[in-house]
Amino acid sequence: ICYCDNLSKTLWTKLGRSGICTLSSWIPSLPEIFNDDAISDFQTWAGVTNSRSAADAKMSQGRLEYLFAEFVLVILTLGRPILLVYEDCHWADPSMIGFIAQLFRSVCHDSEARKNLLFVNSFRTNEVGTNMIYSHISKFQHAQLPLKHTWIKLDGLSEGVLNNYLSNLLSLPTRLTTSLSRSVHCKTMGNPLCVEEFLQSLLNRDVDDYLLRYDMGHRRWIWDCTAISMLPIGNSVAKLLASKLSKIEEEYLDC
Repeated sequence: ICYCDNLSKTLWTKLGRSGICTLSSWIPSLPEIFNDDAISDFQTWAGVTNSRSAADAKMSQGRLEYLFAEFVLVILTLGRPILLVYEDCHWADPSMIGFIAQLFRSVCHDSEARKNLLFVNSFRTNEVGTNMIYSHISKFQHAQLPLKHTWIKLDGLSEGVLNNYLSNLLSLPTRLTTSLSRSVHCKTMGNPLCVEEFLQSLLNRDVDDYLLRYDMGHRRWIWDCTAISMLPIGNSVAKLLASKLSKIEEEYLDC
């Protein structure tokens, strides 16, 4: 309760009524940390502001980004750690990259805020827009901002790691799963998501065409590496998922 009181008072001081109402469009539950009178006041104010036409959409977006950065900064300075995860940053547009940069600039000047923020950003180096990502990351490095960063490069699973995974998954010795892991690795290049979907595709085939199945007579998993090696597979995970979606009935796809 004490923390919520401090948070509500600090937010009111930093953002004001109009700022909190604007930010509530992103965070609908935000008014709940305030008392009932304030919530009623926010709702009345929101009704008035929503009835107005947006004269300048770009300015409104900039204000929203500023308010969100201030909101995060308030939480951090009150001693509560935050984990921000931004996945698939390679699809981000310039405005989003600029917003993240602005958030970092706001945080880096406050030592209390810096130690309470962990930001995880993931992107693919082979996707469109990577050069833009590298460009902005380089700017942070050259600016010598007081932010610690660590690069973690995730490669595909090696054939040996994949073999250990299949060995544990099928409860068989690695010497028996070597042939399967070699075939799967050849088809998926060790991409974890592609491996999972490819194995599911082997299991979900027609009854008379099982390429990976449990044999009750031998009491173990068996497979047909020759048949597996002849299976076609797309050049990306997206194609494999698209193939999986194409098997779903149209009535469910339209939902």
